[in-house]
Amino acid sequence: MNIYYANTDYKPGDTRGRNAHIRQFIRHSIELGHTVWLDEPVEPHSHLHALAKGRVERWLTLRQMDVIYTRLQEVPTLSCRYAVPPRRWWLNGAVHVWEFNTIPEFHRVMGRSEKVVQDSIEQFRRYGSGCDLAICVSDALQNYVQTNLGIKNAVTVPNGSDAEHFRPDLVPALPRDASFRVVWIGSADLSWHHFGLMVDTAKQLWDEQHHEITFHVIGHSFPMGQTPPNVIYHGPKPYEELPHWLAAMDVGLVLYRPGVADYNSPLKLFDYMASGLAIIATPQPQVNVVMQQMGAMDFLVPFDDATYLVDRLMLLASDRTRRLSLGQKARRLVVDYYNWRRVTKEIFSQIDDLFEQKVSHDRHN
Repeated sequence: MNIYYANTDYKPGDTRGRNAHIRQFIRHSIELGHTVWLDEPVEPHSHLHALAKGRVERWLTLRQMDVIYTRLQEVPTLSCRYAVPPRRWWLNGAVHVWEFNTIPEFHRVMGRSEKVVQDSIEQFRRYGSGCDLAICVSDALQNYVQTNLGIKNAVTVPNGSDAEHFRPDLVPALPRDASFRVVWIGSADLSWHHFGLMVDTAKQLWDEQHHEITFHVIGHSFPMGQTPPNVIYHGPKPYEELPHWLAAMDVGLVLYRPGVADYNSPLKLFDYMASGLAIIATPQPQVNVVMQQMGAMDFLVPFDDATYLVDRLMLLASDRTRRLSLGQKARRLVVDYYNWRRVTKEIFSQIDDLFEQKVSHDRHN
């Protein structure tokens, strides 16, 4: 198939998880034998091409596409308009697949107005009438897309990690010492992250003289003045370097506030798992499923319960066997299921079904 992969701004050295998602989709699509077209090339490859810049040349190339595949966050993009007439008529029968990674309400997390939220919802509804298939990264997101945006043909394909890239046997970015290391990846200025829960936990452990437990924060906008000495800030790191940082850690934290975060599929969760870390998390629909699969439901921390999080960390710090067992189960889940190869295969299986339905419909009409 010829696939136009729209709304992808891959940048070498980027610190965002979406960078990995984009690159992995391209890599595995090509491995499956497809040809991918982008607005900007990622790297030279015989099955990877850039669309022409001129308007006429661009449309002539788009008419060769079998699939217009649009990666979406909280806002519709120009390629969403290709799904409805008159632009759809010019595209020579391409199917339109939208990949949803969050909901329009994420605008609120970014500090944008309610009008911006509602405008995005209205645009998704307007152009969504031409969306042939919605790929959603979680069940909650699939339900939202079907119920709130009116796109009925929606399926769930959870995210994953790369178990060859993230491994516990890598050279760690920090030399090992006697400390018990807890890692938290995220931007403290995004309100859906429960940064306060981690800080309260660190303060309680410091006050109780458990100085051997250290917290390592990787991300943007870290408020240095609010934390005790057992919290160490490393700043944002390019995604390609994260495997070595995670190889230096013992536990990965996935801490969200209830709300918009309930719809996502956290990449950090799967990267922690691939790295063989034990996971401690706040309740979140997809995280809950994964924790149940690992037999780790007792490591789900109630919102705002720093005392329970302290207890869980103390348990893992004192029980190396339990911690290693949880980490092994986590990595096995990534190797067996939560990986990018499976993600891409599932997506194209859904697209193949869509083409079969289209052929069957045309045959009977």
